[in-house]
Amino acid sequence: MMISCKHASQLISKSLDQRLTFFERLCLRFHLLICEVCSRFRQQLYTLRSAIKELLKQTENDETILLPLQSKKRINDMIESNQD
Repeated sequence: MMISCKHASQLISKSLDQRLTFFERLCLRFHLLICEVCSRFRQQLYTLRSAIKELLKQTENDETILLPLQSKKRINDMIESNQD
C-alpha cells in the first residue's frame, strides 16, 4: 500500500517515540525507497534527536554551567520525559 508524504512523516515522528507495527514499518520503508524528501526528513529528525541527546549528556555534568544541580536535573528530566 502506498502512503502519502503526510502519512509517512507522521509515521516517522511516531517511530521516534514508539515501535511501529509491522504493517506501518513496511509501508514506511516502501515509501522511503521512492521518496527522497521523506528520507531526508527522517534523517534530519534522527540527527536532531541525536544532537539533543548529546547536548543533554554534555550539560548534565558540565560544572561551568552556572545553574544549581537541582535545576539542571529538573530541565534534563523534562527533556527526557518529552522524548519518551
